[in-house]
Amino acid sequence: MQKKVRSKKLAEGLPAHSFQSLLSHLRSIIRNTCKRRDADASEPYFVMDTQATETQQKAYQLLKTIKA
Repeated sequence: MQKKVRSKKLAEGLPAHSFQSLLSHLRSIIRNTCKRRDADASEPYFVMDTQATETQQKAYQLLKTIKA
């Protein structure tokens, strides 16, 4: 435990977070609804999601293991 506190890293090398900093980091995943700049009104929108970082992927994997 003290090693994690001193290094601020988890055993697998990912940065250690407090609950609040982890929520802030997870909040940076964004879904953008986009349309081409010169598109006419009838052209459909498309969605682009930002790529999750390794830390975000690990957090979501851990959340999936929790049973309600």
